[in-house]
Parts: sequence; structure tokens; C-alpha cells
Amino acid sequence: MGLFKRNPFGHILFLKKWLIRILGSATYRRFKAFTQLQIEAR
Repeated sequence: MGLFKRNPFGHILFLKKWLIRILGSATYRRFKAFTQLQIEAR
């Protein structure tokens, strides 16, 4: 067993998980700032 676990396709899961977290947090902040919920009452 190596230092990092790999999935059946040969990708290193540790690096893949952190890459998804970093890209997800960047896009989450961008879309959160772009789309804001506005509720109007009559």
C-alpha cells in the first residue's frame, strides 16, 4: 500500500479531494455574491 490511496482509475484521492474543495469554495463565493435572494412584500 502506498502513501496515498488511489481509486480504480489511478487517481490519487487525497489530491482530487483537495482540488474539488478549493475549486468549490472559489465558485461558491463567486455565485453567492452574484445571486442574492431578494424577497419583496406587498
